[in-house]
Amino acid sequence: MEGLEQAGVPVLGVNQKIVDELEDRDLFYRFMEKVQAPHIPGLTAFGPNDLLDKACQVGYPVLLRPSYVIGGRGMVILSSRKELEHYMAESLTNISYPILIDAYVPGTEAEVDVLTDGENVLIPGIFEHMEKAGVHSGDSTAVTPPYSLSTATKNQLVDYTKRIAQAMDFKGIFNIQFVINGGDIYILEINPRASRTVPILSKVYGIDMVGVAVKLMLGNQLSELGLETGLLPETAYYTTKAPVFSTIKLAGVDPLLGPEMKSTGEVISMAESVEKGTFKATGIKIKPGDEIFCEIDRENWDSFQQLSDLLYEAGAILVSDQQRFGRCFGLTLVSSYGEWLQSKHASILISIGDPGNTSGKEKRLSAIRHGLTVLTEWTQVKAILRAEKTEEEPGPIGEWLRKNERSGVH
Repeated sequence: MEGLEQAGVPVLGVNQKIVDELEDRDLFYRFMEKVQAPHIPGLTAFGPNDLLDKACQVGYPVLLRPSYVIGGRGMVILSSRKELEHYMAESLTNISYPILIDAYVPGTEAEVDVLTDGENVLIPGIFEHMEKAGVHSGDSTAVTPPYSLSTATKNQLVDYTKRIAQAMDFKGIFNIQFVINGGDIYILEINPRASRTVPILSKVYGIDMVGVAVKLMLGNQLSELGLETGLLPETAYYTTKAPVFSTIKLAGVDPLLGPEMKSTGEVISMAESVEKGTFKATGIKIKPGDEIFCEIDRENWDSFQQLSDLLYEAGAILVSDQQRFGRCFGLTLVSSYGEWLQSKHASILISIGDPGNTSGKEKRLSAIRHGLTVLTEWTQVKAILRAEKTEEEPGPIGEWLRKNERSGVH
């Protein structure tokens, strides 16, 4: 873009200054302070010793990221100084300084796609991610309207969005990702472009977002186009976006979810409840007699305790090859993981460690090769436990839009 501007070629809607302000972390932090919006705490390191010192200042776990990230490339979550030292030793020639150190906040992630004329904003809907922050948005299962956010939280997201739009020299579509942790809201990132959720919002809210964005970039105002401003009323149904992975065809790609995007596509479902929408989007529902292999590190045993009873209630048979772990939770012990994979009842592998922990990769890859479901986040397990099986046949999106008309949404 800088080259186009220097050559005198106009770029509609955005300029290099805005791109730098949102992508360069130091400039981004200053911008957040200007609009009085909270951002994820972070520092910039300029060398190996500086990285070790500042990671300690930020506090573990930390997320390392270069500027101008595309698809999460080069991002990694680390839970301790030992992990950071190991990462530095393994990646000595690949670390490009300066490098950004963000605090890892394992809260709920939400995002909005925004149409703006530079002053007013139109937000068709808010997506709430099922996976906790730290998983790339492209690999998250996301639902609109949000199913757990309070009205106060949604109003605050809209307020921050308006402040940001009015402070940018920008017209068209942009995307904001938020992290909600208890009563705190943080701006994770702002993308001055259309995101992957734009076509979904356009379909389920009946708005040609790209067509409107082009008119806004050409100088039209939202009011001139006869459009509402602010956050639109929520739909009378839930839309679930679920990622599609090609790990079965891409040998060696670990299905472990993290900050680097691995999905190759996505599907959407529309349903009157989040539970039915989850099943329609993923097709996964635990059946009585399903055997679930549990590979849980010691730090996550307490979290496992909270879900193991629910898994048993769903009729699952929980198995492990770790004697101490298995005995603590009443799991069925198997002689080896490889032997269990051959069982006709083998169904799901739950493989969960601390943020950034990549151990267990071979077991996950073996499960994928055997056509099993692999879950690497507690939120995935909870979503499947909530999923409600339905025989409802797919229908045209127009029928769902008419539900909005009958309910008075539009």
